[in-house]
Amino acid sequence: MWLTTPFELLGCTSERSGYARLRCTAEHLVPQCEGGSDMSDNIVAACAHCNHTRHKRKRPPPPAAYRAEVMRRVQRGSWHQSWVRQRGLLRHGK
Repeated sequence: MWLTTPFELLGCTSERSGYARLRCTAEHLVPQCEGGSDMSDNIVAACAHCNHTRHKRKRPPPPAAYRAEVMRRVQRGSWHQSWVRQRGLLRHGK
């Protein structure tokens, strides 16, 4: 993820190459529209793509289930879309 500019990512050569999806955002585990707070125990760092797609699901998973899904995908090495790997944006096989 990047915070200030996409050029923080190794391999990034253009701001218009889909890197906006990897911008670091604050993800509310319990959405504010469902009563979630801005307290630190309800907020985690997430790339913009993950932050926006989790809550667009018909039935967004609760925080514990989503964490388990993330952990399974990371352990399989399949969390990121193939374009992230193809552009050399992952370090140490993550």
